[in-house]
Amino acid sequence: RFLRAEDAGQRAEAAEALGAIALEDTGRAEILRVGGVPPLVRYLRAGTARERAAAATTVARIAMTEDGRQAAVDADAAVPLAELLNAATSEERTGAARAIAALVFDA
Repeated sequence: RFLRAEDAGQRAEAAEALGAIALEDTGRAEILRVGGVPPLVRYLRAGTARERAAAATTVARIAMTEDGRQAAVDADAAVPLAELLNAATSEERTGAARAIAALVFDA
């Protein structure tokens, strides 16, 4: 619900919370179960810098599993992640680099 909030701050907080949840296997599985990857990819494309950084970090954590990698690929995460490598903030660039690495390398 908060991933669809009107307020950018709430959306960023939701993405950051998902990132914390995605640190655990059960959290990653639950995010995948509820379809959490497509909203995160939307943030990669059109969110604020904070939203983009949080979304990239969360996608990196989700992509630590085969199912997570597949969900990110299915949600077309690769292009917006690649574009974030040239982002203004180091948080965006670092999150994107980690996510790309997770997509490319089998954990």
